Amino acid sequence: MQTPKLALLAALLLAAAAPWPVAAEALTLERALELAAANNETPAIAEARLEQARAVRGQAIARLLPSLTVTGNYTRRAREVTRTVDGEEFTVQAIDALSGQALVESTLFDLRALPLVRAASRGVAAQELESAELRRALAFDVASGFYAVLSAERLRDAARRRVDVARATAEESQIRLEAGLADRNDVTRTELEWSTARLEATRAGNLVTAARLALGYLVGLPVDG
Repeated sequence: MQTPKLALLAALLLAAAAPWPVAAEALTLERALELAAANNETPAIAEARLEQARAVRGQAIARLLPSLTVTGNYTRRAREVTRTVDGEEFTVQAIDALSGQALVESTLFDLRALPLVRAASRGVAAQELESAELRRALAFDVASGFYAVLSAERLRDAARRRVDVARATAEESQIRLEAGLADRNDVTRTELEWSTARLEATRAGNLVTAARLALGYLVGLPVDG
């Protein structure tokens, strides 16, 4: 009774040689990386941390730069005061009065600021590397998730083909039993294989769902088949 085994082996070989599911090709790896860069929070976090490091460096450099303070005063009086001298009228106190002053302060040399500037500059360089690593890690996770979906869908399709072959084998065994060409043990064995194939197909389908959810979280959009 080698027919069921040969049929199952042929189905598995066909599944292994089958092309990748067309549904998985709807979302390319390049598109998944673009969506992750646009929707995932990791690139924004990396950029925010880099901006913070640059702001710290700017504060350190500001200690070496001169400071400019500008103040202004505006006064509105009740009336204008004038005086006449030799027949010519002069304004002693105008109704509107505006005054201002500017103060420039500069430190000739601040030895304490130099280590701060150096440390802040190195902090920016370190954060640039860390931010790049965050983006690289996200791209790696997206690529891994993308290929995990492809692999899961391929396994699911193979499991479905196994179910079809097992069902056909079980039906054939039942016909052979009714014709007196097989015994009950052969039928039981093929029905057990059919049940096992359906269980594996269910597990494979759940694996596809989990892989799509994981990839959808990374790219920020649902990933459908």
